[in-house]
Amino acid sequence: MIITGLVTGLIFSLMALPFIAAAEVEQSFSDVTPGHTHFDAIEFLKTEGIIGGYEDGSFQPEGTINRAEAMKLTMLGESIWVGEEFTPVRQEVLEEEVVVEVESEEDAEAVSEETIETEMLFSFPDIASDVWFKDYVYNAYDRGIVRGYEDGSFKPGNNITKAESLKIILLVFTEGESFSEPGKNPFPDTPFSAWYAPYVNYAKNKMIIEPDQYGNYSPESDITRGEFAEIVYRLLYMAEHEQEEFDPSINWEVFNRSLEGYTVKIPPEWETFDEYNEHPASGGSVRTIFWNQDQNANQRTYMRQYPNSAVAEIFISNDPVEKAKFFSEIRSAFGSNSVVIETTVNDMATLVVESSNGAESLLDSYLVLPDGRISSILGTYGAGPLAYKNAFHLRKVRESFTYTERSIIDDSNITDVMTIARQSIQVDGKGMETLKLFDDLQIIETDTIGVGTGPVDYYFSAKVDHTLKHERSFDVILDIEVGSTSGF
Repeated sequence: MIITGLVTGLIFSLMALPFIAAAEVEQSFSDVTPGHTHFDAIEFLKTEGIIGGYEDGSFQPEGTINRAEAMKLTMLGESIWVGEEFTPVRQEVLEEEVVVEVESEEDAEAVSEETIETEMLFSFPDIASDVWFKDYVYNAYDRGIVRGYEDGSFKPGNNITKAESLKIILLVFTEGESFSEPGKNPFPDTPFSAWYAPYVNYAKNKMIIEPDQYGNYSPESDITRGEFAEIVYRLLYMAEHEQEEFDPSINWEVFNRSLEGYTVKIPPEWETFDEYNEHPASGGSVRTIFWNQDQNANQRTYMRQYPNSAVAEIFISNDPVEKAKFFSEIRSAFGSNSVVIETTVNDMATLVVESSNGAESLLDSYLVLPDGRISSILGTYGAGPLAYKNAFHLRKVRESFTYTERSIIDDSNITDVMTIARQSIQVDGKGMETLKLFDDLQIIETDTIGVGTGPVDYYFSAKVDHTLKHERSFDVILDIEVGSTSGF
């Protein structure tokens, strides 16, 4: 349990309040749509009263946040989770830090409470005694979370940076946690010797923060309102679920390939497409590709990994296999230069293979489905600054893989069925396999002469309103036409 500083009341409060998936909540702000990077974080914190928007109904997630606002959101957020109303620090606690020199008992009596209060409240010369954020700042001051700048000021109107935000939020929500200097740069633009490196490194390792498309974090740049909300949200989620690290896949969309018998979650920035593999040794006809393209390096194909790219190929064997024999063959194929681990994923026996040649790494997973078929998830990723994130995402893809009963054709999968069917046109040996995708086929005509090589059957599917022209001898789909027809 890494959130050590949250009191028992906070934990019970967290357990009583569910984290709601994006699809289950309505949009609260005009400029934060369900597809926004920080939608789930912003909606959750809004629901709990931790954040609010502007009078025009917007939240301005890309806007900056100043130091005063950050203190209010952090301290108020903690109080809401503890289940207690925010209470300003007791004045007598602050008075303990005030030293007033007197020469006699009479002089001591002359030092009024007002004098002490004035001295303490103005320990930051740029925070007046009547400003709205005073109590939040001084509560944090009393706990040692903020100390201001060298000139004694707090600069409440200054925009707060990512580094400053991390320090404040982590000190509040991980009280008692140690932050040590990392042995290397957490990110290319974050020197390990910088004062904020321990906080950045901690947050990186816990997936509380993520780098940009180049692998950088820009710790000294201003943090946005959306980014600030995301950090708070992730820490609170970890506390509720007693996680060592945040799992970003909780908010990923589910890719449904029920025709093949599985669903899987995919990172939002990854592309998805299908490819047909004609080679008989491939083990499966259709490969679904999930690709995180390295656009900064002008990557043009998923088949060669670039420094910050990654790809996962998923395909299902056509027929059941014998697990022990298959796993043995995989072990033999990779040899001693790879790490091979047998485990389970969602109650399915799984063989995981990991290896690296320095320029790219391999992360393959082979899952035995309940129906005996093998699902192969072949993952590779480059060795650039995003390697750690891509490897993490590939593991989450594997962990999210779920077996489903293969479905019949309906409105939800017609497009997928037709895509797969069209990819098999003019591919020998895949005809009957393609026809099996349709559960309502009827032969409307047979040409016994065909194209000179054997009979041709015309199969019509009313559900998709298409006819498939199948040549028997080469087991090939010659073409597909709309409607019930033999007039190809």
